[in-house]
Amino acid sequence: MAELKISIKDDASARQWLNKVLLTNDEYYEAMREAGATLQEAKDFGEGTMVDEFYNLGTNVLTTATEVFNTINEISTVVNDVLGKVGNLKETVAGAINVVKNIFG
Repeated sequence: MAELKISIKDDASARQWLNKVLLTNDEYYEAMREAGATLQEAKDFGEGTMVDEFYNLGTNVLTTATEVFNTINEISTVVNDVLGKVGNLKETVAGAINVVKNIFG
């Protein structure tokens, strides 16, 4: 796998973006979950090969929606970890600068 790189220019903007991604992911998942369940409901009023196809399509929609939802959540965890490390690095650097200022007055 190729090496992945990320450079965060602005923590606040990155966190805002991440929140938007998570909100969209939640909305997508809910909509697709409802769509999949609705397709499966064809079994409630009918039978036959076409109804079976609707039901199977609904199952596929539910499975895919869950996979996409989980993948985006995993990506958000990675980005959140990077943002946390950037924040910790900034605190460490600020602390080191204060120590140097105190030593050299």
